[in-house]
Amino acid sequence: MKFGLALDLGARDESVGERIAGSSRLVAAAERNGFESIWLGESYPSNDAFFHIPSPLLALAALAPQTTLTLGTGVTLLAAWDPLRLAYDLAILDHITGGHRLVLGAAVGNPPVWARFGTPKERLADRMDETVAALKALWAGADGYHGDVLQIQGAVRPLPLTEGGPPIWWGGTANRAIARAATLSDGWYAATQYPLRDIGPLAARYRAQLPSSAEGMVAVNRMAMLHDSRESALAAFGEAFTSLANIYAGFGMRAADGSSISPSADILDQIADEVLLLGSPDEVNAQIERYASAGVTQLQLRVRPAGVSLDAAVDMVERFGDQVIPRWR
Repeated sequence: MKFGLALDLGARDESVGERIAGSSRLVAAAERNGFESIWLGESYPSNDAFFHIPSPLLALAALAPQTTLTLGTGVTLLAAWDPLRLAYDLAILDHITGGHRLVLGAAVGNPPVWARFGTPKERLADRMDETVAALKALWAGADGYHGDVLQIQGAVRPLPLTEGGPPIWWGGTANRAIARAATLSDGWYAATQYPLRDIGPLAARYRAQLPSSAEGMVAVNRMAMLHDSRESALAAFGEAFTSLANIYAGFGMRAADGSSISPSADILDQIADEVLLLGSPDEVNAQIERYASAGVTQLQLRVRPAGVSLDAAVDMVERFGDQVIPRWR
């Protein structure tokens, strides 16, 4: 099992610049404590209830000189992007990182995003397949891309330093998304709200469609609340993570029994067994064992949503490095 650190850069009480500056300390702690990667999500908020920013590539460029860890997006919403623009921007970010330490986590996004960016809904799945194919072709040096949906004229220069371009990990639970992860991409990415009970079957479906020689890569983003005990973790972090979980409840996150849930003060009790790493080191290690049994190869940990202090988040990263990560090496 590998461990990454997922950063939340949206907060009402700090500017994005202040969050990035504070995250520099968190990133340094992650590098000291056995984490292997740093991740930023992407969203296009139109109100103050947000946690991902609309420009994670810019933030990763700011963080790149401060660490040697792998940098990734978790996830970029491809329906909001012109494929040629994204091919150029990621090629330059690959240069900024020095090559071989950038990952594009990607997914299609949701209907509100498609509507805001004017993305055609017709043949959207075909468009996503061809976007992945176009990125890989352009990064390999092709003189444009000509598909059934996408037509791109001309080559991209400079090419990425990483031969063939950054790996692409695809997210989503639809049959077409799983197939895209297995046959066109380099891994499958499970989002914060995907319940553990679904991850095993989805990971198995993904691996069943891989080329025979491939082992596959399954990454899962999880809210993490590590402390001396479950009770002390909830006392230290419960309010902040309740606010974050309630945002996801609005996105359709479900309880452990599969039922729909609404934002509430006790939401963490409803979702703890499915989307949280919560409790003491022994409890968290036991929870991670369930993910390993489900076929997960990487966990990306969200330790600092809005409301968690930088000192407390750094302390949690150090606890992971001291009492959790060594168990999985």
